[in-house]
Amino acid sequence: MLEDHPNFADVRNRAGLCLAMMGDPESALEEFDAALEINDEYAEAHLNRAIVLNDLG
Repeated sequence: MLEDHPNFADVRNRAGLCLAMMGDPESALEEFDAALEINDEYAEAHLNRAIVLNDLG
């Protein structure tokens, strides 16, 4: 899905969630950042990014 819709903020956010759950927080942050580049007001991506950063310490 990401390959088909790389410019959809929701797709990038969901990719970040999957990566975070798979134990790859650095890649997850890249996806959340990509979602926020597309839509800087996307609250869910901001929240998910904050959660991953908090988990990293």
